[in-house]
Amino acid sequence: MREAFRPVWVLALVFGIVGVGALSACATTQGTKIEASDAAAFIHKGKTTKVQLVQKFGQPTQDNVGSNGKETLVWYYSKSTADPKSFIPIVGFFVGNGGKMDSNALEVLLDKRKVVLSYQYMTGVTPGGNTLN
Repeated sequence: MREAFRPVWVLALVFGIVGVGALSACATTQGTKIEASDAAAFIHKGKTTKVQLVQKFGQPTQDNVGSNGKETLVWYYSKSTADPKSFIPIVGFFVGNGGKMDSNALEVLLDKRKVVLSYQYMTGVTPGGNTLN
C-alpha cells in the first residue's frame, strides 16, 4: 500500500521545488535607483560637471556624444516583480496578476565643457496582468 503513494510524494516534491524556485525569482532589478529628490538637490544647470555626476550616481547606463559635441548621460533603473500566484499551475492564469515593473531614468545633457545644460527625470509603473483580471 505504501508503494501506491510514492508518485503523490514525488509530484508534491517537484511542485514544491518549482514553487520555491518561482518565488525566489519573483523580483529582478537592473541599474541603480536614483531618487528624483536626490537628482534635483544635486544637479545644478551650468555648474554640475560630468565628473561630479559620476562620483554621485556611478557610471551611466548610456553615454553618447552628438555631432554637435554635446554629451547625453542616462541612468536607467528597473525592478520587475512577479505575482507568486501566477506560478500556480493552471490556476495561476486566472488568479495571478502577472506582476509589475517600476522604472526610472535620469537623462543629463552636457555641453562641450562637460557641464550640465539640462536634465530630466522620468518614472513609471507598468502593471502586469492577464486578460481575465
